[in-house]
Amino acid sequence: MYNIFFLIFYLSLYKLPKDLNDCILMFFLVGLNIKYTSFFANFLWRAGCMNYLWGFNICFVFLIPYVKCWNEILINDKKDLKNNKNIILIILFGLYAIPSGMFSEYGGMCVSLLFLLLTIIIKFYKKIKIPFWYIYGIICFEVGYYFLMFSSGLKNRKKYMKTIKDYITIKEFLNLSLIEKFYLINEKILSRGCSNFLGFYLFLFSIFYLNEKKNKIIKSIYIKSIYIILLSFAIFIVINLKKKYNLKKYNSIVYIIIIYLSIDISFQNYNNLIYLFGILFYIISILLSFQIRFYAKRSGFISFNILNYLSLNILNKLINKSKIFHIISIYILISSLKFIIPNIFHIYNDSNEIDKIIFNNKKNGTYNIIIPRKLINNYNGLLDWATLTEDSKKFPNYSYNNYYNIKSIKVS
Repeated sequence: MYNIFFLIFYLSLYKLPKDLNDCILMFFLVGLNIKYTSFFANFLWRAGCMNYLWGFNICFVFLIPYVKCWNEILINDKKDLKNNKNIILIILFGLYAIPSGMFSEYGGMCVSLLFLLLTIIIKFYKKIKIPFWYIYGIICFEVGYYFLMFSSGLKNRKKYMKTIKDYITIKEFLNLSLIEKFYLINEKILSRGCSNFLGFYLFLFSIFYLNEKKNKIIKSIYIKSIYIILLSFAIFIVINLKKKYNLKKYNSIVYIIIIYLSIDISFQNYNNLIYLFGILFYIISILLSFQIRFYAKRSGFISFNILNYLSLNILNKLINKSKIFHIISIYILISSLKFIIPNIFHIYNDSNEIDKIIFNNKKNGTYNIIIPRKLINNYNGLLDWATLTEDSKKFPNYSYNNYYNIKSIKVS
């Protein structure tokens, strides 16, 4: 788990924490992931998470040389890419790229698209010769990805998802009417992605935007009023993050505002195009999962890291402007720990209590198990796996039947 944060930090800022500001940024990153992403889903699986997090660790290490190249060319405006002529090193890099491509079905799709878009920009817009190791690594990554996508396990899962109507094929999507396609895509934009994280990013980006445009804002009362309204909306979203409102209905508005502001500051400084590209890629990464009706929270981890990247870069530019950003970062970390620590103990204790109830009932010869509702309500919605329901015939109840070797289980 800790490796993930250091890798995200390095991939975002191309350095490891070495001074006070970097430590504050690391606090900020950890706090963001606990407070605004599906932390329990990503890091606290009941079944264990070694397979999932190890995959991301492997892939993020693989991406380091590519991110370095993209930073040198797109941010620092370097005119060429260094070619590595060490054959053994290149072969080893390719072999490492294969398991990297197998880290996640959805994540692999997002990384593949990122490779495609940035390679096109480097080759045809920047007109830079691409070295052999760069292409060879991508090819090996795609080989690993297709091994994963055509594995028997994934085929079996797709068949099962079709039986429970949780999966729509490309053919079925193309057969939909234009208005049905629009509603389906709009549903994904509204219901997926992290509304809380997106709302906080709007707040942070609005501050960054005002800082970039401060000289021009002062000149026009009309424009200044618009910016105050936009920032007020961002503050409203952040204030309501703790309340039980359905913030997903604001997602489309938030996207439009961020895209508009990103376009505006990109005209002022072309280096700011990274924020426009980032938010557009975030939206695309969400839409790539349109075939799946039920969206596991952990599937958004790759999308969360796009916002991680953008947020870290913004705070890195603002952190020297005022000490208030130190306070904000430390507050986010402390408040997130205050939320997560008690919940971890609640989940652990309640899970043990459920196990104890099942085993005690079996010991007494009862194989139709009833679980008190209070043990489910304490962590319902926090975790990635589906929680027990009142209907013993629904998922995941029947999965418990098979696992614990019982006849039925339900909540009452």
